[in-house]
Amino acid sequence: MTNKKAFTLIELLVVISIIGILAGITISRMSGAISAATDAKKEANLNSIKKALIVYGIQHDEVYPEETCSIGSCTLLDPAMAGLLPTTLEGTYTYTSTDGSSFTISTVLSTGTLTYDSETNSFI
Repeated sequence: MTNKKAFTLIELLVVISIIGILAGITISRMSGAISAATDAKKEANLNSIKKALIVYGIQHDEVYPEETCSIGSCTLLDPAMAGLLPTTLEGTYTYTSTDGSSFTISTVLSTGTLTYDSETNSFI
């Protein structure tokens, strides 16, 4: 009569395989959650930028700087918006105003591009 006090190699391999499969499933679900969280943060930032631009427009008789640029490297917009924009922006946000009477801002999400158009007051 043998007294079994250790796991066999096959039992260990089965357990390690199960742990590997569970880890793979967890990691794949986490990457989707991280992407969704990043998109939510970008959407919130875009909404904050939109509100700051609306405040700017109210203060300047509905006239916006005429340029196309990435927020953070805009020649006219950045100095004018100092103190109104969020201090940390994750991602790239593109500002466009060709006539000074309206603007669009956009960012790239994992599901596509999100754009706000001030003429229609809507997200596209």
